[in-house]
Amino acid sequence: MDSALLLTLLLPVAVVSHVVNLPSKVLFKVGDRRELTCSILSCPETVKFVWTPLEDRPIFATVKPQDKESMLVFDSVMKNHENTILCKATCGKETKQAKTTIKVYSFPTNPVISGHDRLKLGEEATLTCEVSSIHPSEFLEVEWLYGDKVVYSDEGEPDRDAFSFSYTFTPSSEDDGKAITCRVSLNVDGIPSEEMTRETSVHMNVLSAPHNVKVSGVTAVPLGSSLNLTCEAEGKPKPAFTWTALKPDGQSVEMGKHQVLFVQDVSLTDAGTYQCDVSNDLGSQMASVSVVVQAPPMETLIVASPQTTLKEGDSVSIFCKSTGVPVTHVVLSRRVNGVDAELKSSKGAETSHTIPSVKLADSGTFVCEAFNEYGSQRTTLNLTVEAHLLEVALQPDTEDVLEKGSNLVLSCQASGCPQPEFSWKNLANNPILRQIKTDGFQSQLIFDLVELEDEGTYLCEVTCGSIMKSKQTNLKVFSPPRNTTVDIFPSTDVQEGQNITICCRSVSFPPPAVVLSKLDSEKNVYSLDGVFLLINLTPNDTGLYQINVTNDLGYETETFTINVIEKRVNPPLGWNDFLSLAICLGVASALLGVVVYVWRARKKGSYDLTKCNPSTV
Repeated sequence: MDSALLLTLLLPVAVVSHVVNLPSKVLFKVGDRRELTCSILSCPETVKFVWTPLEDRPIFATVKPQDKESMLVFDSVMKNHENTILCKATCGKETKQAKTTIKVYSFPTNPVISGHDRLKLGEEATLTCEVSSIHPSEFLEVEWLYGDKVVYSDEGEPDRDAFSFSYTFTPSSEDDGKAITCRVSLNVDGIPSEEMTRETSVHMNVLSAPHNVKVSGVTAVPLGSSLNLTCEAEGKPKPAFTWTALKPDGQSVEMGKHQVLFVQDVSLTDAGTYQCDVSNDLGSQMASVSVVVQAPPMETLIVASPQTTLKEGDSVSIFCKSTGVPVTHVVLSRRVNGVDAELKSSKGAETSHTIPSVKLADSGTFVCEAFNEYGSQRTTLNLTVEAHLLEVALQPDTEDVLEKGSNLVLSCQASGCPQPEFSWKNLANNPILRQIKTDGFQSQLIFDLVELEDEGTYLCEVTCGSIMKSKQTNLKVFSPPRNTTVDIFPSTDVQEGQNITICCRSVSFPPPAVVLSKLDSEKNVYSLDGVFLLINLTPNDTGLYQINVTNDLGYETETFTINVIEKRVNPPLGWNDFLSLAICLGVASALLGVVVYVWRARKKGSYDLTKCNPSTV
C-alpha cells in the first residue's frame, strides 16, 4: 500500500518534468540559411511535433522531424519569414507547447555616395547617400560627417526598402580633396556590432573656372634687356594659358601658350599691354599688365589745331605730347629772340595752350620738350598768322525813306573774319534804343515801329583783330509839317509904303507847300521856300493873315495881324528910302540862299524851311 501510494504521488511529477526547448525569440539575417529547433529531450519515447503560425501568414520553411526534436529549416531567410510560431510537442499522452518570435533584419551593403565628383566652386550642390534592402527600415539612422563633425543627420521610415539621403551645401576651394562620410546604422537589438553600422567615405572633387589670376614679374625693363612674366591662376581642371600682346594700333598678337612669357632684347615696340587668358571647361578669366620699356623720350610731337597757318582773330590750340615711353613732364614754350619762354608745363605726357584770338604778333616758333629720368627730347612748330581781308556789307545800303509806324531792319554782314565784333552808332550821337540782334557773321538793328526821332545816319562798325571797317546809311521818315514858326521883319506894325518880310519855318517830309492868305481876301500867295515879301504896304493891307504849311501827310497853320499906319505927310527923301533899297537887296540875296538850300534838301530826301536872317531884311 505504501509503494502504491508513493507511485501515485510521483507519477504527476514525472509527467510535468518534460520541457519544450524553444527560444522565445530569434533574429535572422535576410539571405542566411537558418534552422529553428523545438525539442523535448526528457521524453523516453518518440515525440510528435506540430508547428503552427500564430500570425496570418504561412511559415515558409521546411520541417525536419527527428525522435526528440523538430527543426524548421529556412534555406534563404526572407522578410516574410517574420512570424510568431507555436511548437506543440507530444510525449506519450502529454502535450507541451512553446512559442517563438522570428525577427528578420537586412543590411547587406555599404551606402553609396554620388554627386561628389563634379562639384562646382561657389554653386550650391547636393550629395546623395543611397542605401537599399533595409529591414526593419524604421530603425535606420544616417549621419553625414565632414571630418569628425556631423553636418547632417536623418532617420528611416517604416515599410520602405531603400532610402536616399541628401546633403546640400556650397563647396569652397578648401573642400577640394577633403573626405565626406555617410554613416548608416540599423539599431536593432541582436544585430552583431560589426554589422550594425556601415559607412562610406569619398573625396570631394570641387571643380572651378579659373580664378585668382595674376601676373608677376618686372614690368619696367630697360631698352634691350629681357622680359619675363609669369601667369598664375587657380582652377580645376587645370587651366590652359595663352599670352597676347595688345598693340597700340588695336591689333592683338598671340605670344604663346605657356604659363611663362619670355621676350629677349626688348625694343620700344614691345612696350604695351600683355594679357594672360586662362581657361578650362568651366570658364575663363584674364589678367593684364602694362610693360614699360625704359628709354628717353623718343616720340615727342607738337601739333596746332586746326592748323599752323591762321587768320588774325582765329582760335588755335597747340598740343604738346610724348608717346612711346613714359615721361615725367612736358614743357610747351615760345621762342622769343632766340630764348624759349615757357607757356605751359604739366606733369605727365601732354599739355596744351589755347590762344582764343590770335594776333599778327603771335606768329613764331613754339617748342615742345618732354623729359624723363633717362633724358629729354624736343620738337618745334612754326605758327603763321595772316591779316584778314575783312569785308562789310550793309543792307539797305542807300538812303531809306520810310513812313512813320513802318518796320525796318538794318542788316550788317561781315565776311573774311572768323569772329567779327559789331557795334552800331547814330552819327548824331543820339543813343540807340532799338533792338540789336547779333548772330555770328551778321548783326541787325531792328525798328519795329519807325518814329520821327529815328531819322538820322546810322553807322555799323565791324572789328576783326586790329582791323576795323564800317558802313553807313541814312534814314528819313515821312512826316506831316510840325514845329512851324513864323517870323515877321521888321514888325507887324509898319508905316504906309514900307515893306515886310515874312519867314515861315517848318520840319516835314516830303517838302511842304507854303501858302500866305489874307483872311478877308481870296488872294493866296505861294512860296517854295516859306519867304514872303510884302512891298509898299498901304492901309488896305491891314488885317488878319494866315500861313498854311501842307504836304501829303497833313498841314499846320499859323495866324498873325499886320497893321499899316497911314502916312500923313510926304517927307523929303531920307535915309529910310535908302534903307528900303538895302532891304530889298538883302531879301534878294536871302531868296537865292533859300533856293540853294531847297535844292540840297531835296537831294538829301528831307526839307526844313530856312529861318530868316533879320540882318538881311
